Amino acid sequence: MSVPGLRILTKYWKRYALVVLVGSCFIVTVKVGQQWMEDAGTELIIEGRALPVVHSNGVPTTPLVADAKGGPLVNSRVVKKSGSLSMTEMELRNAKLEAELKYEKLKAEMLNRDLMNAKKALNDRPVNESRTAKKETVRQSVLSYNQTVKVLGLSDTLNPSDGDVEEREDDGDNLRLQERRRETIRRICRENPPQVPGLVRTVMKTRQGLTYCHIPGVMETFWLRVLRFVNRDYVTDPVSPFDITMKDAHERPFIRAKQLRWSRLSEAEKTPILKSKIFLAVQNPYMRLWEQYIHTMVLPVLWSTVGIQIEKKRKSNDLLIQQGLKRKACGKDVTFDEFVIYTLENSMPPFESYHRLCDPCQLNPTYVVKTETAQTDLNKVLHDLNLDYIVKTPNYSNSTIMRYLKDMVTDVWPRFARAKSEHCVTPGDIGKSLWKALRMEGLIHEAASPPLLDTTKTTESVLEMVAGLYIGSNLNVETQKARMMMSAYKTLSVKTKEAIKTKYKMDFQLFEYSENVDDVIKGL
Repeated sequence: MSVPGLRILTKYWKRYALVVLVGSCFIVTVKVGQQWMEDAGTELIIEGRALPVVHSNGVPTTPLVADAKGGPLVNSRVVKKSGSLSMTEMELRNAKLEAELKYEKLKAEMLNRDLMNAKKALNDRPVNESRTAKKETVRQSVLSYNQTVKVLGLSDTLNPSDGDVEEREDDGDNLRLQERRRETIRRICRENPPQVPGLVRTVMKTRQGLTYCHIPGVMETFWLRVLRFVNRDYVTDPVSPFDITMKDAHERPFIRAKQLRWSRLSEAEKTPILKSKIFLAVQNPYMRLWEQYIHTMVLPVLWSTVGIQIEKKRKSNDLLIQQGLKRKACGKDVTFDEFVIYTLENSMPPFESYHRLCDPCQLNPTYVVKTETAQTDLNKVLHDLNLDYIVKTPNYSNSTIMRYLKDMVTDVWPRFARAKSEHCVTPGDIGKSLWKALRMEGLIHEAASPPLLDTTKTTESVLEMVAGLYIGSNLNVETQKARMMMSAYKTLSVKTKEAIKTKYKMDFQLFEYSENVDDVIKGL
C-alpha cells in the first residue's frame, strides 16, 4: 500500500470501523428476527399480502424487505399464527420512525465530527503559513468532508476547487466589485467633501492583519463573534464563531480583540492600521432605520431609555406628567414616525451615519461588506481570516435565519422578564411585541395571532414555538418584510423623508445607495 493510501486508512479507520460496526449490528438484528419468526411460526405481511417465511439451511426463501438505510420493514407487520404474540402496523410504523431517527442522528454525529476537525485544523493554521500550504490544507479539509459525505451516502459534497486559495472566476468578480466600491469612495471624497467632517469611532485588529471598523447595528453580532474567534477572545473553546453566545459576543470585556478609540491613537499608532486591510459592513440607511426600530422599540431593548424619552415628548402626556399623575415605566408604544424623528435629532452610534462612525475617506477600506450582497462579500474577508469554510457549509443560508431567530429570542426573553417585573408589560403585551417583530421581519405570517407568553416559560420553549411557526409558514420572507416596511414609510411626512436624505446623504453617495425609499423596497 502506498504511503498516501496508508495515511488515508490511518486517518479514517475510526470512521470506517464505526460504519462496519453499525452494519454488523444490522445483520445480527436481521438474523435474530429471522430466527424469531421461524420459532414463533409466523408469516410476513407486506403491503397487505401474506408471505410465509420458510427457511432452508438457514437461508430464507422469502427475503426480508428492508429499506436502503437498514430500517425496519416498509408498511409491514408480523402476525403470529397461533398464540398471543403480535405487533400492530402502528407499532411497526413507530419502530421504523425511531430507527430512521437514530440513523439520521448517527449521520449527523459523524458529519459534524468531521466538520469540527476540519474547522479546527483551519483555525489552528499559522498566520504566516505559505500560500501553497494554505491551499493544500484547505483542499485536504474539503476532501475529508466529502469522504464522510460519501461514506454516509449523502449528496451535499463540496467541489475540491472550493478549497483553492487561487482566485476563481467568482473571486475575480468580487475583487472587481470591491475595486469599484473603493473607486466610488475615492471619487466622492474627492469631488463632494462632506459638509459635516467624517469621523472614525472604534477599530479592532485581528491576528491575521485585518482591521474591522465597528458600526453598531449592521451585522454587528456576526462580526463580533468572528473577531473574538480569530483573536481567541473567549472563555470556552468554540469550534466555530457561532458557538460564542450573543451575550458573550456583546457584553464580555474584550481582552485580545481590543476596541481602539481612533481619537486616542497617535499618528504613529494609526499608520500601521491604515496600511492593513480594513473592512466594514454597511446597509441601506432606510433598511437600517427600519431594522433598528424593530430591534430597539418593538422589542424591549431601549424601552426604559429612548422609549421613555420619546413618549414624554407627546403633547397629550405633558399635563399628566407635569402634575405627577403619570409615570412611564417603559416606552413600549413608540411609533415608527416618532422613532425616526428622534434618530434624526439625536446622535447615538446605532443610528449615526456611517461616515461619522467609520469615515471611508480616512480609512480607504479594502473591503466593504453590504448586507444586501453579504453572501458573496463575506467570501473575501472570511478567506483572509481563514474562515471561508463558514459560508461554504451546506445549508448555510437556511441556518442563518434559524441562528437569527435563536439570537433574537435568547436576547429579548430576559428583557421581557425584567419589563414584567417593572410592571411594564403583561403576558399579552409580550406576545404582541414579539409577534409584531417577527411579522415585521417577515418570519411569521402577518395574520398570525399573538399568544399569551408568560415569562415563566423557558427560552428554549419559546424558541421552539417561534421556529415552528417560521418553518410551517412557508413565507417569502423578503416579500412580507418589504410590504410592511413600505406601509411604515408611508406614515412619514415629506419633511421627515427629506431629513433622512440630508442626514444620510454621504452614506447614500459613498456606498452607492438610492435616496429613493421606493427603490430600496423594490430591490428586496
